[in-house]
Amino acid sequence: MQVLFANLFWDAAGCSGLQCRAVNRHTGWDARHFRGVKTFYGIPDMGAEKYCRDELVAVIEAADVVEFGSAEHQRQAEAEARIQNDVPGFRYGFDWGEITKNKVRIYHDYNSFPGQWRERAADKAVWTRKGDVGYDAIFSSIPQAVHIYKDCEYVPDIVPEYAEEYAPCLNRGFGEVVLGHYPTGGGNNKNTDELKRALAIEPVRADVTEKTIFYNELLERKHKINLGFDAIWRGFHGMTGVENLALGIPTMCGIDDCFYPVFKDFHETDFEPFDAVADVAGVVATIRKYKNDLGLLDNRCSAVRGFMESVWSFAGVAQKIVKKYERILG
Repeated sequence: MQVLFANLFWDAAGCSGLQCRAVNRHTGWDARHFRGVKTFYGIPDMGAEKYCRDELVAVIEAADVVEFGSAEHQRQAEAEARIQNDVPGFRYGFDWGEITKNKVRIYHDYNSFPGQWRERAADKAVWTRKGDVGYDAIFSSIPQAVHIYKDCEYVPDIVPEYAEEYAPCLNRGFGEVVLGHYPTGGGNNKNTDELKRALAIEPVRADVTEKTIFYNELLERKHKINLGFDAIWRGFHGMTGVENLALGIPTMCGIDDCFYPVFKDFHETDFEPFDAVADVAGVVATIRKYKNDLGLLDNRCSAVRGFMESVWSFAGVAQKIVKKYERILG
C-alpha cells in the first residue's frame, strides 16, 4: 500500500515530511512526500525547485491514499502563484482534483489557521469542511480540532526520538535552570512578551531569540537548555514542544481543558507531558518550582523523555496512522 503526503504550499515545520519518514520506516506501507514552497526544514523527497511532473504523476497514480497537508487540492492556482515567487513560471501541469478523484483523500490541518482555536470552533465556518471538499477523512495535529471540524481525527506531530540529533543530554544537571524559547510567526505570536515579564520577576539563565533559526542550529541550542517555553494563548503546543519533549526538556505551554481528553485517548495514557501555564504568574511559579528543586527538574526531564520513547514515539504514531488509512480504505 502507498501514500503520498502532498503539500501544495509549504510543509509547516516539516510535520508532513516527518510523518512520511515514520510511515516508511516503521510500517509496511510505502510513503512519498511532496511540498511546493521551500522552507528551512531541508530538502524534500520531491519539491518544486527540482520539479519533475512525470515523477509526481506516477507517484499519485500509484498511491492508495493522498494526504493533503494544510491546503486542499482546490487551492492549486493559489499554490502555483505562491511557488512562482521562488520558481518563476511554475505550473503543476495537471489538475490535482481530477488526478486524485478516485483516491482516498485526506486533509491534514497542521494548525494552519490564525487566531485562538475556540474562535475557529465557535464560528463554525469550517465545521463541515470534510464534506465540503469531498474528502474521506480529516486529520489535525491539535486535539481541539475535533471541535473545529466535524469527524476530525487527532494525529499528533512526531519527531524521530531515537535519532542522534534528539539524543538527550545525559546530564541535564547544569546546576541551574537554563530556559529556552525560539518563537516563530513574528510579533508576540508565541507570548515572548509574557515570558520576558516572567523572567524579570524570576530570573534564570535564558536563551531567547526572535530571529529565524535554521533547524540544525535550533537543535544544537536546545541541547544546552533544560526547560522550555512554547506559548500560552493558543491552548495547545507547537512543533517546538514536541522537539523539546523528545530531547528530555520539560516545556511550559498554555494547555487548556479541551486538550488532554483527546490527547490521552489517542495515546492511551494518563501522563501529562506539558507543564501547563495560563499566564505570567503560572510561568513564574513553574520557573520558581524547578529553580528551588533541581532534582525535581532532573526527574521531570527523564519522565518526558521516557514518555516520548515509550508512548509518543515515531514508530508508535506511524503505526496508528496506517491503521487509520486501512480503516478508511475498508
